[in-house]
Amino acid sequence: MRIILLFTALVLGSFSDEAVQLIFFLKLGNVEKIYLISLLFLGGMAGGMLANIYFSRLLSRISLKSVLIGSLISQSVLILITSQISNEIGFLMIAFILGILGSLLWSAVMVAIPSLSNNHNELEKINKYAHTIRNMGFMTGPALGGILFDYLGMNSAVLLIGLLTFSSALVFLFVLEQINFEKVEAESSAYLNGISAIRYLFQDNVIKKALSPIIFTVIFTSATSAILVVYLTNVVNLTGEQYGVYSSLFSLSLALSPILLTNLFRQLGEASGAAFCATLIGLGQLITGLNHHYFILLFAGILIGSANGIHNTLLSAFMLKQIAPENRKNYLPAYGLLLQSCAATGFIISLFITASVMQSSLMIFGMLSMLFGLFGVWLNRKG
Repeated sequence: MRIILLFTALVLGSFSDEAVQLIFFLKLGNVEKIYLISLLFLGGMAGGMLANIYFSRLLSRISLKSVLIGSLISQSVLILITSQISNEIGFLMIAFILGILGSLLWSAVMVAIPSLSNNHNELEKINKYAHTIRNMGFMTGPALGGILFDYLGMNSAVLLIGLLTFSSALVFLFVLEQINFEKVEAESSAYLNGISAIRYLFQDNVIKKALSPIIFTVIFTSATSAILVVYLTNVVNLTGEQYGVYSSLFSLSLALSPILLTNLFRQLGEASGAAFCATLIGLGQLITGLNHHYFILLFAGILIGSANGIHNTLLSAFMLKQIAPENRKNYLPAYGLLLQSCAATGFIISLFITASVMQSSLMIFGMLSMLFGLFGVWLNRKG
């Protein structure tokens, strides 16, 4: 029951920053300052990276439970304050701080997962559900933000989202009183900042073999994600309705695949399975670049979304299993920081891609993702 309530709270809290970010985009779109949208995205990512650099230092000073509760309550208060802000600089500051709080919350969730059960199979299920909930935030947040913005306007929409986030914090507070984190905190090693922890992370040969190819696949898939909306709407010329169906199927695949398909790909081994999923993401990107047939594009979107969800779940399960309990508070945020840095690199690359080379860029990025993904499968093969 406590796990159900915990996940209910996460569902309520997971979409808030995504919903608020979309409302910012819609508001800024009215003043035709498109560069601010890029700055909002980078601001949120910069905040997330900063949080993961200093997460373990924070955890050495306050309890894991306090980080979990504090992140959600701070998010809700910040969002409620946002309902009274109407200038661009304020939006950028809020996006940066929400990026910090969102990363603190999910880093704490990953560190806390082993406390929820001593049974390995149960932990794998909890990890799958946690990723599904996080992906549901990516799916429902923008949809909720768009609907509330249309019907209520910016201020009322943000106010309602803030109240929902505060409700999730109250549920969280009730559930966490029944969970004992003393074992996790007692086993923790000395503090390392996130950048130093990445170096120590790569001293483990098994982890190094798993992550080395993934660094490149995340860069290429992130660059593709950043240009995909523009490509589909302006180059392929999908209508709003057609893109809406594509986006919905992509999001649904992303949310459901961790529960439905993770066990199938785990048979390859968690690291090899994640690398094979990266190969499938690259294949989906290549298919998207090769043709403009709508139903084939839908298939490619489902393939990319499903493979992405399974990839993230398998890689996180691998890291939880491979990292010693006393190192989790240092190495799990470092793992998140590494992925965020790769995603930021991909986004920066995408800024230099013009409409005339989008199609060829999609195909090149897809082929490179497939190449590094297959290399990862070979490098991490069983036996």
